Amino acid sequence: MTGLSFTSLDIKNFRVGDELRVEFALDDEHRTTFRKYIIVRDVRKNSVGCEYDSSEDVVFQSPLGYYIMS
Repeated sequence: MTGLSFTSLDIKNFRVGDELRVEFALDDEHRTTFRKYIIVRDVRKNSVGCEYDSSEDVVFQSPLGYYIMS
């Protein structure tokens, strides 16, 4: 609930501390769009681990929090 991980063909372009913006649609009935700023916390061979920017709203109170908890 506090972050996400993704794979990329350009792993070498990511560095710990990078700030990124992600956008994706949930597969709920409304196809809710989720936009969030994230900070890269871990870069591995095949994945990038990120944490949501803590200055933004609380995830549990967002559409994503509702989606995950349902």
